[in-house]
Amino acid sequence: MKNIIILLIAFLLTKTSSAQKTVVTVDKITCQEDLSGYYLEITLKKGNRIWIRKTKDYHMESLLDEGLTNQDRLEVIRALKPYFTDYSRSCKK
Repeated sequence: MKNIIILLIAFLLTKTSSAQKTVVTVDKITCQEDLSGYYLEITLKKGNRIWIRKTKDYHMESLLDEGLTNQDRLEVIRALKPYFTDYSRSCKK
């Protein structure tokens, strides 16, 4: 019984340590087009994959990828939270 418990603990530790950590960064970037203003670039790194979403684009395909979990999407929302009250001018027409 003692050996089974030790094996179970070892299995659980390796499962938790092999979980891929999600790193989300949000950068406020000045527009380079004719319009003055800013857009946000959301970068999500998980393992060896990287998703980049620029808010000046109208699609959200990169955040709807099947490789992302709901927890990953929550991390994106947490990273965006400081920008919820940012009323700077947008690049969008």
